[in-house]
Amino acid sequence: MDNRAAAEPRLFAVTIERFNELFSSDVVALPHNVAAVGWLPERSAWYCAPFGVVADDRFRKCGPGTMRFLSERVYPNADTPFWLLYCYFDGWREYIEYNDSFRWVPAPGIDELDAWDGPAGTIPILTVARRPVACYGKHRGDPSAALLPEGHYLSRDYYRPLFSTIDRRDRPWCEKRPEAIFCARNHGSAVNYLPPLVCGRPHPRQYLARLALERSLPIRVHLDQGISLSRQLEFRYILGVDGYARTWDALAWKMYSRSTVPARDSHWDSVLPR
Repeated sequence: MDNRAAAEPRLFAVTIERFNELFSSDVVALPHNVAAVGWLPERSAWYCAPFGVVADDRFRKCGPGTMRFLSERVYPNADTPFWLLYCYFDGWREYIEYNDSFRWVPAPGIDELDAWDGPAGTIPILTVARRPVACYGKHRGDPSAALLPEGHYLSRDYYRPLFSTIDRRDRPWCEKRPEAIFCARNHGSAVNYLPPLVCGRPHPRQYLARLALERSLPIRVHLDQGISLSRQLEFRYILGVDGYARTWDALAWKMYSRSTVPARDSHWDSVLPR
């Protein structure tokens, strides 16, 4: 299927109360990074709640592509309504420390809950039946999450233009410089480490830059410097370091290249494109 020729799905915004009426759903709370989305086959349309979600920049970047993927690849012949919870940020529960002792806790009511930042291991109860949240990244073993292919991948022609760029600009591994490089935006979270956390340690990308400098490691670290793909492809080793969650298109093109990709262990699970 040519993703470029596929039409955007019809999306209608409704209130949580109206959504629960349309789908006989039981949503009791929603963080601001989670939407309730449902498909009505008789109208060939998706309905999203809360009302303002379709105007959110992050939802607009990934939501339509994800809805199209669900309509065309997962439920192409759905003749009965269905609904799900959908986290349109990089990761579900991405702002809290990882802990493999998961426990469900009551959540504040509708319109009172930001992106979930409760204690480590806590899962907010968003529906009476505790339905899973469809998401692009989840903590290992999280029973509240169901993984989807990454949203930018679904919205950007399955990364085919990106991979074509790598095909044109890459070179054989033996012709690359025998050095390592890491380039990325200077952002991330100090909770994005496997436990135990170290008090005062910066987020993983800043920590890599510090270690490379203090220990004179043979790694060129460039944060917020806009180093081109062509330049990075000159190196045999291109590091992968999480930001707030996975690095999505960056990890995809690095793995697609002929370079080796050293990466630290991560507590994030995700579905990566092949």
